[in-house]
Amino acid sequence: EANDAVKSANLSCLGSEVTPSPYNKFSAPYGCWLTKSASSARRRSISKGEAFAMSKTQALPETPQCWLGVLNPMGHFRNLWDFVGIILLAMDTIFLPVQFVTDDFFEMFPALKIKSQIAVFYWFFDMLLSFLTGYLDKGQLIDDHRAIAKRYLKSWFIPDIVVTIIDVILMFDDARASAQSAGTRVLRLLRLCRVVRLGKLTRAAAFLRDKFESDVAYTQFTLVIAMVTMLLLEHVIACGWFGLGSMSSESVTWISAAKQEGASFTLLYTTSLRWALSQLGIGGTQIEAVNSTEGVYTALVALVSLLTFSTVISFMTSLIGTLQHKRMEETQQFGLLRRFLRTNKIPEELRQRVTRFLHHAYLQRGSNSE
Repeated sequence: EANDAVKSANLSCLGSEVTPSPYNKFSAPYGCWLTKSASSARRRSISKGEAFAMSKTQALPETPQCWLGVLNPMGHFRNLWDFVGIILLAMDTIFLPVQFVTDDFFEMFPALKIKSQIAVFYWFFDMLLSFLTGYLDKGQLIDDHRAIAKRYLKSWFIPDIVVTIIDVILMFDDARASAQSAGTRVLRLLRLCRVVRLGKLTRAAAFLRDKFESDVAYTQFTLVIAMVTMLLLEHVIACGWFGLGSMSSESVTWISAAKQEGASFTLLYTTSLRWALSQLGIGGTQIEAVNSTEGVYTALVALVSLLTFSTVISFMTSLIGTLQHKRMEETQQFGLLRRFLRTNKIPEELRQRVTRFLHHAYLQRGSNSE
């Protein structure tokens, strides 16, 4: 009787007639099953909203390259433009110290004069594009012209405009001032203003770090950056030592003491670089300071080398230890996996498929943990 009462109540809720059957008392749905609760509807709406937000977030890189006159900061054109800027900044990092300590730099490297002129036009148009490039703020893409201009004016506009004006002056006055010692010194000091642009390399390095999906690749990239930074520091020290010997007003310099007057630039630079490396305890050299200016510079370089070399070496040691630990953990885990598959006589094809899938899952876990 209780089953018949439940069946009749369910049939009344459905508002339809059901053909009597011996299975109706088991297959007929209860009335509570057909009632939509507010919590389930709210959960469904929330899930739909989250799915919509996730689809918008995932679709962000697929946004158009340009809309309403504003460039997409994640677009292909902007990425290619920034890549060219990174190349120019890297070349400035290498050649700017050499250009600072030599008077006939463009005569020795005429191709770099064309590069310098191209860089002037590049940075001029980069300023214009900075007013037309959107930016991300808390995950939201800002494409308002006023907000973009306000942000750029508060950040890189003043350094960019000052360095660009100096570059234009240097491009037109290099030849005229090369014959005047006072003008040459002024131009040499003005070239140092280009160092301000090197601050953009930190943003480029941060952008490249975000592209790595595994801890091992990220650690390897950080290790390479530390090594390149150390080499650039030695390059700057070597250029300074070269400048003291070739441009000093002292009667006796390390170049004259080493009887290398009239030697080629390559020989003098490699000698200076060997002297800079010897300050770190790497190898030895017969070159020593022979006047007071060179003595002060040698003392400063020894102090800087002591601090930077010890710091960089400890940092690199920590990175290498971290990298070895991660590789050891990966090797151990996959060694156990291969032993398990071999013990249970899993076919070779299936074994390879399982290993590839778990290796991909392992890398994904490392990227998500960051």
